[in-house]
Amino acid sequence: AELAPAGTQRVHAITLKDSLVAYETSVGVAVYRAFLRDGPISQARDSLDLTRLPAGSSAPTRWLEAPASPASALRIVLKPDLNYALGTEVGSFDYALAANLQATVPLWPGAQAFGNVILPMAQSRNMDDNAIFSASRQRGGLKTLALRQTLPLGRHMLASVAAGRFHYDTLGLQAEALAYLPDTDHLLRLRGAAYQQAPGGLAGASQAFGASYRHMLSPSLWLEAGAHQYTDGSRGPSLEGTRWFGDVSVQAYYRKGGERQFAGLQISLPLTPRQGMAPGPVVLAGASQYTQGIRTRITTATEPANLVQADTVRIVPLDTNLEVDTLNAGRVSQAYVSAQLPRLREAFFSYGRALLPEPVPAASLPKSN
Repeated sequence: AELAPAGTQRVHAITLKDSLVAYETSVGVAVYRAFLRDGPISQARDSLDLTRLPAGSSAPTRWLEAPASPASALRIVLKPDLNYALGTEVGSFDYALAANLQATVPLWPGAQAFGNVILPMAQSRNMDDNAIFSASRQRGGLKTLALRQTLPLGRHMLASVAAGRFHYDTLGLQAEALAYLPDTDHLLRLRGAAYQQAPGGLAGASQAFGASYRHMLSPSLWLEAGAHQYTDGSRGPSLEGTRWFGDVSVQAYYRKGGERQFAGLQISLPLTPRQGMAPGPVVLAGASQYTQGIRTRITTATEPANLVQADTVRIVPLDTNLEVDTLNAGRVSQAYVSAQLPRLREAFFSYGRALLPEPVPAASLPKSN
């Protein structure tokens, strides 16, 4: 908006992820310039427009910067990986901690090669081999090596498919699709995984899948209901509610697989600076969304024992997350971007103002009669 040539009415910012257009934001030049100078936020909100997965524009375009910004040849993410049991008959807190090192190499548009290595760091004695919680101990080595392709399917749907080696030693496929209901922020989610062998990283099954519908009450509050074949082969419904507090989310959920029921609470938070590294050949970051939680079994008269069953009634885990990687953890919407306008103004003065050309001092201007 500050650099737009005279006479420009609107400016458009196009956001790409792995060379695919994820969304396009536009705003009126005059009202946004006024907003940056402490003008009313209401006019900027009324002028702002966001389109997810936009189609190509047929209108003539005058590019301020036609090429996309630089991309990194290698992206490395380091995050903790924690398995634990809390408040059991054999220990107050048993744990197995590892470092999860993820590497991604962008290839052609929408494609990337990725892998992750698990480096065990520490564990309690009950997580040792042949101990009571040995099934939850961290296994070191190359856990994943795969190729992933993401592609938009029209104006409202985005899909990705990954093929390769998963769960250390099995070949398989992982897939995910997101479909927005027309003219709304409500969302249908499909996800699944199939492996060459059982268990193939899943408890008692070689495949798991699920479908869910998310109803957006607001950009920071949503409800989601679904039906799944869980990682242990059981089938049943799920219900969850998510509330965002800035960049941190809290989620409460209920899941039923066969006769077993679980309820839980989990928190997701970024473990990386808000302003990441500038694009270069290699970029190192923390997890943009790190999730940790606690769950408990809902006991009944026929199932009275609240056993620690780490792999039971779990929604299919995918090594990549289409929402987190491409759509800002599912929060790309008109209302969300409008709510972020104060942060955009703060970012302009923190990172953008110094990049603008300085005005010519009045003393150096030629004098006229």
